[in-house]
Amino acid sequence: MSMTLQTLAIQTVTKPAEAARVILSRDWPREVLWTGLMLAMVLNTILFVLQGILFPLPDGMPGARMSATGYFALFFAMQIVFIYAVFFAGRWMRGAASLGEVMALMIWIQYLQFVLHVGLLVVVMIAPGLGGMLNIVATVVAFFVMLHFINEAHGFGSLMKSFGVLLLATLAVAVGLTILFSMFGLSILGLSTNV
Repeated sequence: MSMTLQTLAIQTVTKPAEAARVILSRDWPREVLWTGLMLAMVLNTILFVLQGILFPLPDGMPGARMSATGYFALFFAMQIVFIYAVFFAGRWMRGAASLGEVMALMIWIQYLQFVLHVGLLVVVMIAPGLGGMLNIVATVVAFFVMLHFINEAHGFGSLMKSFGVLLLATLAVAVGLTILFSMFGLSILGLSTNV
């Protein structure tokens, strides 16, 4: 890649469509994509554990007793469902993205979110109120970036179609989680099933 990761990260926030085209211009081997996804999940799991140590949730709250392995499995499953949902929903809406292209873009977003969450974690420890406000801003920016990434991947030329794909993918994740919880119960979140 001709530009640095830092430059690409800045471009992702300021000009997400151009950043998406840079990522899509590479032919990413399948092994690189799956390795990149696994590493992103590991990093997010480490961050989850660190947050649990610094800001432990009260007993009884969802996720309070979730193990690192449980979190990794749940987060990984959610990402896989989301990636495939963006791919199939986009194709259903006459998009042209390949699964590898969707995967490459989503993996890059995962790494950016990891860096962002590390930064927010530091800010929250120093100024909790400011951290909360920045989290809202980050959520809005992430939504904006996601729309442009989906639009570029599928070649829609329409952010409304991208929004439709994002909505369908989010619903697919919700359905997937519902099925997961119906199969394994609340124990996957570290909650007792005896209520």
